[in-house]
Amino acid sequence: MWRATLILLTILAAGCRHAPLSYTIVASGPRTVVRPPVKPTPEILIPNARKRAQAGCDIESEFAAIHWSKKAARIRLSSVEFFDDDPTPPPPGVVVGTDRMYTDSLKSVEDFRSTLFGRAAAGCFTSEERINLLKAMTERFAFTPLIAYFLRFGTIGQAGFVELTADFRLKVVSPLGSGVQIAYYAISAAPKDDRVRLSLASLTATDPAKTASAPLPGLPAAFGYIRALFWTSLSSSNHYATLLAASDHAILEDATRLFHAAPDGSCGIALPAGVVCIPVPPNAAVNAEMRVSVNGEDAFIGIGGRLGEALPRTNRRPGTLPAGLRVQRLFRGRPVTVKFDPERPDILQLVLLPGDVIDTEAVTRQ
Repeated sequence: MWRATLILLTILAAGCRHAPLSYTIVASGPRTVVRPPVKPTPEILIPNARKRAQAGCDIESEFAAIHWSKKAARIRLSSVEFFDDDPTPPPPGVVVGTDRMYTDSLKSVEDFRSTLFGRAAAGCFTSEERINLLKAMTERFAFTPLIAYFLRFGTIGQAGFVELTADFRLKVVSPLGSGVQIAYYAISAAPKDDRVRLSLASLTATDPAKTASAPLPGLPAAFGYIRALFWTSLSSSNHYATLLAASDHAILEDATRLFHAAPDGSCGIALPAGVVCIPVPPNAAVNAEMRVSVNGEDAFIGIGGRLGEALPRTNRRPGTLPAGLRVQRLFRGRPVTVKFDPERPDILQLVLLPGDVIDTEAVTRQ
């Protein structure tokens, strides 16, 4: 009898251990939150977050704190506004959802990212380990979709630039004759680190009488770090972009600060040695587009793009979901299901991340 009971308990325990992991889209007050596959807590421990221990690498910020114990990182969110499951009410006088609070939140995220970049440049951890820290935070904390995206890739409004990674491609549209020319630049990753290389993938012109030409000449042939800087001149309606590239991330950080202090679209500004400045034609529009999968095919979505924008156009009413919609997101390198209420449109506001898989044809194939 006791053997049968032991076998039954073993089977039940094995079943619990192998329960499928999933993200969950839930409403948290006025916000939509993505709960992680593991129980969300305000603090996580990453045992082997870096290969080499170094002192003086702790971070204290309004967004999060990182405390190191040799190779292990203990990360704690510093504010309840970022943590879904904390029942603590907001401080007196703070109204959740105001523009000011939202702006302050984005600034605290960008300040944290900037400090993280600085610690990597100081040798506290490698740039790849920095990326893995950010991935772990977005996978294990319960964030609103936009905060998770900005934590991974930065806030253009606060930082004034987009860090180009192999998760993106660059689209440049400029006038040509009676039409436009459209250039797509592929972003390939170096074999052993997070450096990238930008190369022209395709070039087309809508005016058959005109010949298109590459809008970004002089791109470095070697792998390095590249940023697309966005800035305004004279008025907020005059938007410009410039690319900066360098083999060293710390040098690129210095060059970014110098450029934003006195933007020069012609790249005439004095920048640190080793920095390449690539001017973008003033009448061109530059967009970084992220790669996701839609019905088994690569698809590209703009910065901060939501799931609703990536769905194929159908005859369904706006704000409704395709029948049988399925969404997957990476967790520790493997895709897991994103659960949502099919009777609510909350999932349409999910800000997409690299590796997201969207399927609207599952019912048709069954």
